[in-house]
Amino acid sequence: MIIDKPSTLSAIEPAILYRLKTMTPDRLALIAEVGEGLENRISDSAQKYNSLEEILNAVKTKRYTMARLRRIVIQTLLGITSRIQNTPVPYLRVLGIKSGCDDMLKNAGLPLIIKTKADYEKLDDSAKEIFDIDINASHAMNIALKGAVINEFTQPLLKV
Repeated sequence: MIIDKPSTLSAIEPAILYRLKTMTPDRLALIAEVGEGLENRISDSAQKYNSLEEILNAVKTKRYTMARLRRIVIQTLLGITSRIQNTPVPYLRVLGIKSGCDDMLKNAGLPLIIKTKADYEKLDDSAKEIFDIDINASHAMNIALKGAVINEFTQPLLKV
């Protein structure tokens, strides 16, 4: 499936707002790129404002750029902690392959995710935790796209 429409944070704003408003500063501090008191600024602003734009504008400073804050809210929505972000890649997710290049996959050196459901079951718990975040990101994208649905468990391998 080719997706031809862009998605924005505003498309998933209610989900982001819920997550920001229900997380404690201690839990926010675990999110990747959050620290040095930023968790308190985010938490305080989330309780004070009811739009993502207002929250981001209240938290933004020279030190905390808008790009960094947008990354943080996505990481918060998906539950990407510093620990998860610093975990080495535990698998390779193959979305498509050029015909005749199947041999390259045999020398990958990491578990491959090709047939999602079957290959997922072969992963260890740490890799499953990271793959679950991938799945949650797909759910968020489906919400943002409003109509196009990508199902990680039924999408076949694309062979070109």
